[in-house]
Amino acid sequence: MQVLAEDLKQYLARLRDAFVMLPLGHGAYGVVYDHRSDRDMVVKISANDPGDMEYVKFCMNNSGNRWLPEVHDVHLLDLDEPYEVYAVFLQRLEKTTPQAVQRVFAREIAPWVTSWDTYSERTRLSFPEWKNVLRTAPDPQTRRLAQFLITHFNRLDLLNQNFMQRGSQVVFNDPLTPIK
Repeated sequence: MQVLAEDLKQYLARLRDAFVMLPLGHGAYGVVYDHRSDRDMVVKISANDPGDMEYVKFCMNNSGNRWLPEVHDVHLLDLDEPYEVYAVFLQRLEKTTPQAVQRVFAREIAPWVTSWDTYSERTRLSFPEWKNVLRTAPDPQTRRLAQFLITHFNRLDLLNQNFMQRGSQVVFNDPLTPIK
């Protein structure tokens, strides 16, 4: 799709109006919309955030990992913008609570952690503790997630609002800050 002579805000407004898409939430670099015809899907319009696209690719390459959202499709939008804008079609997830995130960390991650002394809200665990999870967690999905988080440790953004929920499973929804 090519859109000329309009900026991102105009495009999003036109998209919202044309498809009667309701915004469900937003972050610093994107807006999530209700999918018009599929109630199990949302559309995230992400602009100028290569870190987000790195995570989207990781999710696509690790489909079925319980810690990750299911990504159905990605489209680069051909807008008249100096940066890339993507439409990411994702599995609809539910909001979670800080208590639910803590319960899941206590049940699923804590058994493989030797010390919480360096706990940080932004990274949850220290670099050595994420490495310990990678080495000792018996679940390959948890180890794969730990490997990704270790690789991008300096950009982790594991604040409560960056988690969602699929049933009782907490999902890492948006774990990286943008590349600076």
